[in-house]
Amino acid sequence: MVKTHKNTALFSMIICMIIWLYACKEKPILPIVSTTPVTFITSTSISTGGYILNDGGALISDRGVCWGKSENPTTAENLVHDSTGLLVFSSVIKGLSLNTTYYFRAFAINIAGIGYGDQKSITTDPTIVSDIDGNSYKVIRIGSQVWMAENLKVTHYRNSNLIPNVMDNDSWGNLTTGARCYHNNDSLTYSKTYGALYNWYAVNTNKLCPSGWHVPSKDELFTLVNYLGNGAGGKLKESGTSHWNIPNGGATNETGFTALPGGDRYYTDKPGVFGNIGSNGFWWSTTLFYDTPWYLYLNYGLFGTMITTADKTYGYSIRCLRD
Repeated sequence: MVKTHKNTALFSMIICMIIWLYACKEKPILPIVSTTPVTFITSTSISTGGYILNDGGALISDRGVCWGKSENPTTAENLVHDSTGLLVFSSVIKGLSLNTTYYFRAFAINIAGIGYGDQKSITTDPTIVSDIDGNSYKVIRIGSQVWMAENLKVTHYRNSNLIPNVMDNDSWGNLTTGARCYHNNDSLTYSKTYGALYNWYAVNTNKLCPSGWHVPSKDELFTLVNYLGNGAGGKLKESGTSHWNIPNGGATNETGFTALPGGDRYYTDKPGVFGNIGSNGFWWSTTLFYDTPWYLYLNYGLFGTMITTADKTYGYSIRCLRD
């Protein structure tokens, strides 16, 4: 009996010690989480994630990203789980609508509840964009860039001032201010398909593109071409020979950019001559090499591209890039 009593006393002491240790242990708190910036984006999906700064003193049972169209989304709305990894995790949000603002934040769950990271937001790509004249342009994403999928045809600057339509060859060649024109001075035939041709002085106003858009720099043109790699010109050009001359080398238009051979207005023995429609496409950049602007060049016989320079008075096409 004495031995039994001692065992019972020892057992009771151990139980009390366990209770005391548990009582002294800090009560778990909510996890502390940080939301990581978007690392990859398509028209309808983004890649983001989170970083668990503190597990709150308890096992993390779930983690991921929640999102919605209203601020401060919760796990009761849309969420994607990511239970792998220890501290850093990544999640891909899919099925987003175009031209929509979404709010998202990382979350982590332990026994104490749900901890949320800082809120971030993103607006997905639009389907179209309109200029000040009311012309609408299709929009496409290529890598990290969002481009108009059509040549600019606007007749007014963003501040509503008219862009002069200069038809006389000599007058065009002597300009030092912004102007537009149309192949063979025939806007009815060429504007809808090819857009207008602008001199670089119009580009230099920084008012050609709609608000939130701009004429690309030389570096942004190189970003486009380098992203596409070999055969970039073919990936940009409209396929077939409805507009491009035969053979329209390598043209697949797999990007949806639908580059067209709008030709140019240039110098021969006389300034302001139109040419190259059907064979070449030229698109201005904002960047100067000394006193000559850079531009993107595509040719009907080539699957590659060229980025080179020309005189400011030349008339070239414009593609706008989202800011």
